[in-house]
Amino acid sequence: MEEQENKNLQENSSTAQQISDFMQEQIKQRSLSSRKMTRRFFQTVGLALVFGLVACLIFVLLQPVITRVLFPQESAVSFPEEAVDEITPEDLIASEQEKEEAAASQTAEQIHDQVKALLEEYPLTLDQYSQVYDSLYDLTKTYSDSVVTISAISSDQNMWGDTVENQSSCAGVFLAETGDELLAAAFMPSSESGVEYRITLRDGSSAQARIRETDAITGLGILEVSKNDFSKETLEKAHPLELGSSAGAEGEPVIAIGSVTGQTGSFGYGVIRGRQIMNLADSEYSLLTTDIYGSSASSGVLVSLEGKVIGLIDMNHRIKDMPNMICGVGVTELRGLITKLSNSRQKAYLGIHGSTITEEISKAQDLPVGLYVTEVDMDSPAMAAGLASGDILIQAGETPVGSYRDLINVLMVSEPEDTVRLKLRRSNNGSWNEMQVTVTLSVSGK
Repeated sequence: MEEQENKNLQENSSTAQQISDFMQEQIKQRSLSSRKMTRRFFQTVGLALVFGLVACLIFVLLQPVITRVLFPQESAVSFPEEAVDEITPEDLIASEQEKEEAAASQTAEQIHDQVKALLEEYPLTLDQYSQVYDSLYDLTKTYSDSVVTISAISSDQNMWGDTVENQSSCAGVFLAETGDELLAAAFMPSSESGVEYRITLRDGSSAQARIRETDAITGLGILEVSKNDFSKETLEKAHPLELGSSAGAEGEPVIAIGSVTGQTGSFGYGVIRGRQIMNLADSEYSLLTTDIYGSSASSGVLVSLEGKVIGLIDMNHRIKDMPNMICGVGVTELRGLITKLSNSRQKAYLGIHGSTITEEISKAQDLPVGLYVTEVDMDSPAMAAGLASGDILIQAGETPVGSYRDLINVLMVSEPEDTVRLKLRRSNNGSWNEMQVTVTLSVSGK
């Protein structure tokens, strides 16, 4: 028994010694050769370059798509320049004087003979006369597809707490498109918060619209509506009309389309009879007067027989002694404003009214050539800068101002919040002192 126990003690002692010897052994790592390390290094660098190139390629390919999705941008809206030169107020006065002189040189009998000869040369039968009006009506129907009704809808509560929906409307016209949207222009009342807008086309289809930009001085507004809200057949007809030219439009036949009689879809035919300059700040817009009889609340568009827009109907500035003769603002002077608003930009506002001092006026009245300030708007940037009636502007920034049009062109390329240094001359006891003022432009109505 004791021998067996001694034998077990010896075996356990031997096992413990083996374990102790094993724990005291040093474990050595297998060393890597320099050749293997170099090969692994270059393999790692190569893989990194491959993955980097693949990542760059994927980014280059997907970056435009990602940008369009996250930051959608629209192409700039532009309108073709007019083929004819713009008529300045001075040219307008000169041309009217020439017409008067030419008319005065002819006797009434000579004029009568000329008119009679023309009528005898081109006589119209009743059938031909009817065909003329049928043709005009066909043109009107074609152009009417691009004329829209713009409705402003707002909600209010009456004295009993019931919700009442208020709606007002005016007629406008599609003038441009930007990818997925159509842009309509119209003279609108000042926009208010909480107002929803809808555009209704001639075929009765309608969609919600959004104001892109408005101008407080003229009341012109540009609205956008999605093409996806209309059928393909509707879009084929309701294409934007091209801007024409209102310069020298007197005597030309014209079609008034929109809400001419106060009813949606009404129209009229006539001739442009006259033109006058509208008294608005920072502008020389022309008001075209027609012989078309309509409502004093008319709205819509004046279109030439070729289908080009030559004016937007605006009865707010109609001639007082002819309250029912349709008037429209000419697109020649309005083109720059339409372009700016269509691109979601506002016209810079200075706040002055003026008239051009030409070389002839300068010599006759002993005045400096430039822009004579006739009026300064209250609370305008011009008033804040110290401009006053009677001042004569001769330079704006780096641009010499020899006419009202020169200043308007400077404002058209400027932006609200831009700072412009104006050089002017101010009367002082019979002499004209030159001085400079700095003005910070703003947005009209704000």
